[in-house]
Amino acid sequence: MVLARISLVNKHTLSQCLRFGLLGVPDTPKAATEIFRTNIGERLFLYVHGMKMLYGVYRIISPAFLEAQPEKGPWNQTKEDQRRGFYPFRLEFEPVRSYSQPLTLGEVEKLRVELNEEVIRTRPSVLYLRETSASKLELLLDKKNERIPFERIYTERYPSQRLPSPYSDCD
Repeated sequence: MVLARISLVNKHTLSQCLRFGLLGVPDTPKAATEIFRTNIGERLFLYVHGMKMLYGVYRIISPAFLEAQPEKGPWNQTKEDQRRGFYPFRLEFEPVRSYSQPLTLGEVEKLRVELNEEVIRTRPSVLYLRETSASKLELLLDKKNERIPFERIYTERYPSQRLPSPYSDCD
């Protein structure tokens, strides 16, 4: 059983993820299989490529689904979005705790959890954490943000049109 997941996003997709509480993955069988293996209630962190920042802690609140018209958004602004199929496989999430400041990869590596730059290079879409590692990340986020004012996210819900997916029966 997976106790926490880290999904890898880029700076552009992060802003839409946080705006809508929505995670989308590329139109590939591997990405689809991984997102359809998620369970409601699992903890989720978002790692931003390029920025080397870890955001969290979130909780998955919907089963994964296939968006009927992914080209309508929210990831439809760049050629990369188009190349990735507009991230058609999606799920909704909400914050467990709202932190204004993410963790840097350097801060995470000092914890000696199973997340470092080498792991990120070899697992380009999703990483899995044990309970002890996820708890260490949460404690560090608590400490880093203890005197920082709350930052509100999720200004709106994206109006998804959900379709059944051939990947929904994945074990």
